[in-house]
Amino acid sequence: MRPSDLVFFSSGLAALLYQVAWARLATRTLGADAFGAGVVVATFMGGMALGAMLAGRGPLARARRPERAFAAVVIAAALVATATAGLVGFPAGASRALDGTLTAALLLPTTLAMGATFPLMGRLTERESATLGARTSRFYGANTLGAATGAIVATFLALPWLGLRGTIFAGAAIDVLAALGALVLLAGPASDAPAGPARGRRPSVPGVSRLLLITGLLGGASLALEVVLTRLLVSLTGASVYAFGLVLAAYLVGLGLGARQGRLWLDGSRDPRPILARAGVGAVAAACAGLLLLGLQIGSGDVFEPLANRTPTKGGVTGMWLSQFILAAVALIPPAVAFGLALPAAIACAVRSSGTDAAEVDEPRLLARFYTWNTLGAALGAIAAAWLLLPGLGLRGATLAALAPAVLAWLLAPGVPGRNRLLTALGLTTLLALTFARRGAQEIDVVAKAVGPVCTAVVERMPDTDPAQLALRIDGKVVASSAPVDLRLQRLLAVIPAALHGRVETALVVGLGMGTTAGALAELESLEHLRVIELSQSVVDVGPAFEPWTGGLLDDPRLQLTIGDGRSWCARSRVEGGPRFDLVTADPIHPWTRGSSDLYAVDHFERLRDLLAPGGVASQWLPLYQLSTADVQTVVASWCAAFPRTSAWLTAYDLVLVGSNDPLRSIDELARGALPAGTATILGAIGVDSGADLAALRVADDTRLRAFAEGSRPMVENRPVLEFNAPKSFLAGFSEQVLLWAVEDGVAEGLPEPARDGARRLRQLVRDFVTDLPKGASAAAERFGERLLEAS
Repeated sequence: MRPSDLVFFSSGLAALLYQVAWARLATRTLGADAFGAGVVVATFMGGMALGAMLAGRGPLARARRPERAFAAVVIAAALVATATAGLVGFPAGASRALDGTLTAALLLPTTLAMGATFPLMGRLTERESATLGARTSRFYGANTLGAATGAIVATFLALPWLGLRGTIFAGAAIDVLAALGALVLLAGPASDAPAGPARGRRPSVPGVSRLLLITGLLGGASLALEVVLTRLLVSLTGASVYAFGLVLAAYLVGLGLGARQGRLWLDGSRDPRPILARAGVGAVAAACAGLLLLGLQIGSGDVFEPLANRTPTKGGVTGMWLSQFILAAVALIPPAVAFGLALPAAIACAVRSSGTDAAEVDEPRLLARFYTWNTLGAALGAIAAAWLLLPGLGLRGATLAALAPAVLAWLLAPGVPGRNRLLTALGLTTLLALTFARRGAQEIDVVAKAVGPVCTAVVERMPDTDPAQLALRIDGKVVASSAPVDLRLQRLLAVIPAALHGRVETALVVGLGMGTTAGALAELESLEHLRVIELSQSVVDVGPAFEPWTGGLLDDPRLQLTIGDGRSWCARSRVEGGPRFDLVTADPIHPWTRGSSDLYAVDHFERLRDLLAPGGVASQWLPLYQLSTADVQTVVASWCAAFPRTSAWLTAYDLVLVGSNDPLRSIDELARGALPAGTATILGAIGVDSGADLAALRVADDTRLRAFAEGSRPMVENRPVLEFNAPKSFLAGFSEQVLLWAVEDGVAEGLPEPARDGARRLRQLVRDFVTDLPKGASAAAERFGERLLEAS
């Protein structure tokens, strides 16, 4: 490894720390939907492209001491990133367009500086005896491998230990070290100017427009394929922050290895034009081969049909992560290697096409132009894949469309004999047909499916159920079902707070899911207005499949459905002084899913609290599976920190947390009263026939709930510890300690007399369930649900 490799590696590592942290911070303002992601991608990639272009054309890349120019740019990036760390993610303003503009303005200066380093890296290596193509392969590869390492460091170390803004500060520190390394390790005698007799004039390179187009096409295909295959892979690995980090790392490792390989092939001893052509066709062939190998690896005949998560149950957390990386490596690394080779190969072709000595080429401008085209192509590819290809064509069509620019780039590549192109086309067509042909029975019995920019939603008919039950899968993971025990949770999440309120006229639901919780609220005779915020249009599109359990919710005239990020909507509504609600409830996805932990943070709970009308009540789902006791205590501590009055209710193996600003109906009044008007039918179907049955589910009043969380720190958005801790508990099964705490002796006896018998039955059923777990968690859960309904 040369000293320059270490400097460029460090710069790439810092860049990924910035990118990962910024993307999360930006969602605080913009939301986690396609709009927010689009603003971040466009700003990040567009800023780097513009920075490279400006640096290549201006005096910066022509500095007599390029190591000083590089150090100045890198330190500037560190200073601006540090200064803006506290501003990105500021409270939502008056409009999303304004928020997007301000966020882009905050991110742009650092991305400009990051892009400016690309032509400067070329300057710093110009003393080497290698060709420009080989030198580009070396510094681009080292920088990209540093970025791959940054993806791992951010996911597994920096974000869990330092938080979001701390990760940005860590990136800035690494950038400062890279600057010092450049000054110490790469210093040399001052140079008059970079190569090229005509400073500032556009170099005359025959065929450069075609080469730039090829570079842009391959950049677009690369990022489009990465976006599409990430959607495929997380349906297998689960959508945890670790899965996303490993997928990104695998892609960047492939790019870096491909680029580094170019230093051996672009040394001037061979014509680079066939190498560029092979990069294009090789990316397509490697993608097909990777997809075929992935199918063999997971035992599926068709990887484009809806698949279930495949999480290994042996080998612990390390085995789970290794399995996830292997799946990502099989699918992503082969095509990424070819894409990584393409940029330096195109630059080598441009030098060859100049027809002059290499010393006559204006290297900074040439590097900047090709990097700009490649980066802008990548940005367009990523946005097109998420916003157009996946929603419009589905996974199969989007993958094929993502490869189309690479095929076009190969057809445009110079220096390939016609006979060779024809034979390659025949082989490639055969491979594409083999890869994308529909074959084999579906792994999942699909009732409905919708693919959108945010996620893929699938309604599955569950096997061996009579009457037939349906399940909702989001990116391969079952998040809700019509099984009685799940219906029990979803309906009680609405009815328990409604019963404690007394008369709910306006309600807000964060997260549509199946629609069962919102549907239960719609049954309330007193309800006049129901607001539902759902992140993904895909979830709404498959909603009609659940109409037997939601009662035609989507056609209810009282329903106002908004597609957007629930957290962002709540923040904006609070800032704007929006409507207040009698009841606010949230049924978000499991907290181990990337980004969802924001909906379990004290900051978000405080927003829910502030959306309550006088006398209003809030409720929150808290699963007691795939979470450790400490994880559960973190959520409870956050809830108790946000609400002055709290309680917890056990539906089966889930808790419903209830919070309010003002006193609610007493537990004695609830136990002796009737069910909320309009809900008797839907509650009777889940074994709840009276107010006493509802009261029997309370397992903690305010005092007991706060005692349970004593010593645990509430989670804040800047330190989303649950997002990193919860996936480690994925294999832990049910939270047995919490379940037993919920039904400790004395809990039933503390309830009003009409509810005690029901509470004692619940206590015995929970204890039997915990005893049965070692015999098989799935079977124990099924028996528990059946006995719970029978007992009720």
